[in-house]
Amino acid sequence: MAEQVLENYISVVGSFVEFLTVAVHLILYERNVYPRESFMSARKYNYPVQQSRHPAICKWIDDAVAAVRSEMLK
Repeated sequence: MAEQVLENYISVVGSFVEFLTVAVHLILYERNVYPRESFMSARKYNYPVQQSRHPAICKWIDDAVAAVRSEMLK
């Protein structure tokens, strides 16, 4: 029973982290933090979204989200 609960929790954390990554890209796009030309169109959750093409921004987002994931799994 406890093992199933842990597996479910890990799955939920993974889904949340995936959502958070998309949300951060979208926030940066919508708030015009970076030029709109630096974003590309993508589809996530059957919805059109914008994703940064700049490697440093993508790494920053991935690092931040990984830190959140790490804290949630402690």
